[in-house]
Amino acid sequence: MVSKFVQPNFPAQSATVYKTSIDDSVSVMAEQAAIFAVHEQPTPDMTVAIDAGRRFSGRSLVLFDATSSGTITAPSSNPRIDRIVADRVSGAISTVTGAEGASPIAPAIAAGTVPLAQIDLVVSQSSIINADITDERDFNLFGMATGEHERKTNNYTAVAGDSQRFIEMDKATAHSLSLPDAASVVFEGWFIYVKNTGVGLVTVDTVTSDLIDDAASITLRTGQSTIIFCDGGGFWTVGKGSNSIPSTTVMIFHQSAAPTGWTKDTASTLNNSALRLVTNTAWSSGKKGATAFTSVFGSGKNSGNYTLLEADIPSHTHTSDIAPSDSGFNNDLGTDEPSVGATHESNATGGDGAHQHSLSLDLHYVNMIIASKN
Repeated sequence: MVSKFVQPNFPAQSATVYKTSIDDSVSVMAEQAAIFAVHEQPTPDMTVAIDAGRRFSGRSLVLFDATSSGTITAPSSNPRIDRIVADRVSGAISTVTGAEGASPIAPAIAAGTVPLAQIDLVVSQSSIINADITDERDFNLFGMATGEHERKTNNYTAVAGDSQRFIEMDKATAHSLSLPDAASVVFEGWFIYVKNTGVGLVTVDTVTSDLIDDAASITLRTGQSTIIFCDGGGFWTVGKGSNSIPSTTVMIFHQSAAPTGWTKDTASTLNNSALRLVTNTAWSSGKKGATAFTSVFGSGKNSGNYTLLEADIPSHTHTSDIAPSDSGFNNDLGTDEPSVGATHESNATGGDGAHQHSLSLDLHYVNMIIASKN
């Protein structure tokens, strides 16, 4: 049953209209005003009563029954302030116990909860009355974004209370973020912010058969972030983009160590090798050839030994000057009495040895490494 809100106005309204306006206005505000209201018990004791509440979750209105806190123990030597809080998502009520002191302060509000009330306690107190209770409800916060940051350095399973929380995954090795059941644990509209600030790859999967982006799992490389959203039956990412460099991709880098998220290939068979471009399909991994790079290139290199063959020599002739002299013939060929016009050969010389040429192959080069994507 509802009523129309009419602002009570004592000077302007008749007694009947004024009283009716009060009843109607209170009727309109009553349910909202009573949501999770904390007050004394009908017979005051060391517990407090919490009225029924509700919260909108995705497309569902979740109702919470009225309940009571657990027994609150009175302080032993100094006053104390306790807090009654509710879980942002589940609505579960709990008491946060403060520290005793001459001037006590309220305890911190636990992550994932909203404050409902403070309870002022004194030594040897035997019951809690309304005068001891301070209302702290903020309806703008209940069920809304937590704005909290959680840093995880190991595998983590998200819970319903993580809704709208920023979760930082920070580990030096591969680790995982598991999502809760989309239907029974979380709700449509549940979402978290996730970023991988560590070195290891983060695998995001689910604890059940739910899918994320229509797959059993996704991965977040170093520096990658996303929003993970639940539609009530599974999960989707928003703003993740694609893993532009798939895992196991192999690339070369002009640096000594592999970049973050990559693993350097330190196989000795690849050391001191050159690179070759191929365009056919007969590609194969591993080292090819027989000689190391620095054995071929560098200063002070020589060509291989080679012995000239007759076929290597250009076609040519030798001439000999044969002329008469006072004592006979002047014979450059060394024969005693040659016949003028006859064919003559010079004496043989040479050792038929091989020879080589010095080479300068001391070209500029840069060192590279090979690494594969984690």
